[in-house]
Amino acid sequence: MPTRAEGPKATAGQTAIIADDLTGAVDVAADFAQRGAHTVLIRDLGNGQRPPCDVFAIDTSTRNVSRDEALLRLRTLERSAPWLARLLVKKVDSTWRGHPALEVAALFALAGRRHIIVALANPAQGRTMSDGLLFVHGRPLAMTSYATSDPAAADTTPIQNQLAALFPHHTVVMSDVPPPLDLQAPPTIWLAHANTDEALARVAQLCVQVAPWTLCVGSGGLTRALATAAFPRGDGVVADAPLCAPRLFVVGSRSDEARRQIAHLENKADVHMVSVDTSQIKDLPVSMTDGRLALLVPKEGGTASPRSVAQALGKVASRKVLHNNLDAVFACGGDTAAAVLEDLGIHSMTVLGTPLSGVTLSTANLNNRPFFVWMKPGGFGPDTVLADIQGASTRRDHNALSTGTHPSLP
Repeated sequence: MPTRAEGPKATAGQTAIIADDLTGAVDVAADFAQRGAHTVLIRDLGNGQRPPCDVFAIDTSTRNVSRDEALLRLRTLERSAPWLARLLVKKVDSTWRGHPALEVAALFALAGRRHIIVALANPAQGRTMSDGLLFVHGRPLAMTSYATSDPAAADTTPIQNQLAALFPHHTVVMSDVPPPLDLQAPPTIWLAHANTDEALARVAQLCVQVAPWTLCVGSGGLTRALATAAFPRGDGVVADAPLCAPRLFVVGSRSDEARRQIAHLENKADVHMVSVDTSQIKDLPVSMTDGRLALLVPKEGGTASPRSVAQALGKVASRKVLHNNLDAVFACGGDTAAAVLEDLGIHSMTVLGTPLSGVTLSTANLNNRPFFVWMKPGGFGPDTVLADIQGASTRRDHNALSTGTHPSLP
């Protein structure tokens, strides 16, 4: 598939991250923001603009679409030319869901780099790699639900075989020690066996060194290490940013973890829960005048598809935001968050970082005013996380919102 002429194409100092879903893009962007980088998330693939920032992350939303649709969306990246950034990163799911090999090949063809470094382990989530196979908490990926019942089920054939089929002119090397990856070396794909944070840090350092002619591919383990390697000074902007407490919580996940988190929030705050039925969203009230928190959840026992549920939640949430002139929203689950942003017409955000573990905070321009977006993936986090968001934000000084000292908006 790769067809462009090889050679160093990166000329700018930027870092570009291409992710196949929203939460992945935001999580990676937040890692870089925590290191002090000015980081912007882009959701509109066709705007053709590269924002003036240190790091920009692009959400292609290709994990749950067909292969043909994924390729079509990736081709629209030509308009924004993210490969002109010095460090080009393809973020993939730690369980190889979606179309990762195909997307790596498509991005490589557009980017014109020479080598590829692949490091898929994510020790913090129990993801390791051996002999080209992924393991989840010690179990082979093929024996987990990620490969059997997930809508974007992973291809469990050895990853080196998948890559070799798409890159016939590259040599695939699996090893702990990197092969030569300079400009004189033959085109190489290094499938790094890096299953510890220390090993991933060494891979990330090499990625930074050979960045202008190399495509870097990895999950959250590598991208966190890359953020540290590329921006070693640390001290992200969340520490100095005003945190606006969300009064509206939108939880699309039906996981047991999400249910426990909701129950804990109800025990700690005055919450008005609204069950959203996809067939009756026009009848739901939009006013929030009683001072209570509003919590939107899917109707129990509904038969609508996850996509329809997310879209319904997004429509109700956007109506509440606009009607009540809210300054912030919290969204749990990537599809839910994407639907909320889409309905609000938000296509780019400045990512501020992770004020709480696993929770990202971003700011956007909504009707010429700052609007804060709190997000986390569904099915993750402690039972206290929703209440913790309220606690973390209400302890901060919100006066900055009215004095104009909020972070710069995209």
